[in-house]
Amino acid sequence: MESCVMNRNALLDILHTNRTKHLDEFNMLMPAWREKAVAEMQALISEISAGSSTRIAISLYAPVSHIADYDEAIALVTHDTRQTLELSLVDVRRFVMDNWVWKVDHLNSMMTYGKNPALKI
Repeated sequence: MESCVMNRNALLDILHTNRTKHLDEFNMLMPAWREKAVAEMQALISEISAGSSTRIAISLYAPVSHIADYDEAIALVTHDTRQTLELSLVDVRRFVMDNWVWKVDHLNSMMTYGKNPALKI
């Protein structure tokens, strides 16, 4: 089976729940990222000032908000006039299972900046 039919309102509930969860996680990650970035920069400045480092690069990727992806999916479903919608396997993965192409990067951010998620991909 490569598709399923789902109630529009049930799908909207799932999308809103997943959007809220993602926003909460992103809002938790940003302060942790800022704190880690500032600490690494201060340590690097201290090393350079002391003459003990020739390195000037820091590689810390900031967490990325994917709220626009959820908003786009919610708009798509909201503006559909049917009460039931046929979802492809890809739609189910993203919209229902919350498994987007960027999910691994998001989980990596959560592990890097302090929250250890249950690894569900």
